[in-house]
Amino acid sequence: MSSRIGIFGGGQLGAYLCQAASRLGLSSSVLAFTEDSMAKGFADRCIVAPPADVHALHALLATTDVLTFEVEAVPDAILDEISRFEAAGQIRVAPSVDVMRLLKDKLSQKQWLQEQGFATAEFVDCGEEVSLQALIDQFGLPFVQKAHQGGYDGKGVQVIRSAEQADELWRAGALAEKFIGDKREIAVLVARSADGDVCRYPVVEMLFEPEGNVLLQAHSPAAIPADIAEQALNLGQAIVARLAGVGLFAVEMFLTADGQLLVNEISPRVHNTGHLSMEANVTCQYEQHVRAVAGLPLGEEQQFKAAVMSNMLYSDGWAEMPKLACGANRWDQYTHVHWYGKTGGKQFRKMGHITSVGEDLNTAARRAEDTLQALTQPPGKVV
Repeated sequence: MSSRIGIFGGGQLGAYLCQAASRLGLSSSVLAFTEDSMAKGFADRCIVAPPADVHALHALLATTDVLTFEVEAVPDAILDEISRFEAAGQIRVAPSVDVMRLLKDKLSQKQWLQEQGFATAEFVDCGEEVSLQALIDQFGLPFVQKAHQGGYDGKGVQVIRSAEQADELWRAGALAEKFIGDKREIAVLVARSADGDVCRYPVVEMLFEPEGNVLLQAHSPAAIPADIAEQALNLGQAIVARLAGVGLFAVEMFLTADGQLLVNEISPRVHNTGHLSMEANVTCQYEQHVRAVAGLPLGEEQQFKAAVMSNMLYSDGWAEMPKLACGANRWDQYTHVHWYGKTGGKQFRKMGHITSVGEDLNTAARRAEDTLQALTQPPGKVV
């Protein structure tokens, strides 16, 4: 077992990993990228530096037995340095550097899925000479473009809807893929230990903010047929096993109108869709990830009740939010408000989230929406 957990990234996901490590009697060290990173308030040790700072990485690794990641966007030079420390036997890394290299690039990720025989939307890489008409001929309109690296929360993704958007086309460092119109978007969270033990969380359905393409709500368990849910769980498990992944992985999928499952993206880390596990499951995704990377037995993943998580996206209506404590605030017996303590904001930035539970998804969704409305309409209720 590894008792000192190092985390590359110090946002809200890193903060919850620190809390989970503490509950398990483990220490946490974090490399955070900004002064207002939430993990600063929960880590045993925190270094604030840009992600490419090698000296900061060395300081992090000096107090680390096993290194894990809050983000995919790890600079190549940093991954090289991490590999050097691992080869010298100074640390373990979970997920592996090879997995992080593969999955941080959406093109290499899609190519790997294709090579492994996992169904995904038809795609092609875009070079400098790519023409809009050629892409329209291949995919029709609309079609999707994704940046190879660095995209998240709607960034690095665009939908081309007309032939008049030639000037908007990304001609390098991006791929184009077929637009899947009549679909539902789901996610499967799979935790895997170094010994190959696996646990799978109930399938989550994702609802997106249409303009920013940012996750708005996550519903668990997804209201889909049981046989489709089992197929999705088996698919997610197979992908993580094929990667020899260690830790918790989120596998996002499209469920098409004819019942086909297409893999959209794989995240080698804890995930926004798993926030609700803190209130709804025996073992939350954060503790499960720490257990897996530290070499502890995996926990039970059963879900108590239906749960809905709503992201609190930045708006001017959050002026009163500093009254909330950073972290989890109990709203009532069904709902928790999680405030990330970020200073300032911009459109679609995740400032916090709300999780509500209920006997069914409709009840949980209503409770989450009522709480969100109360928070954004002063005087509201002070937690």
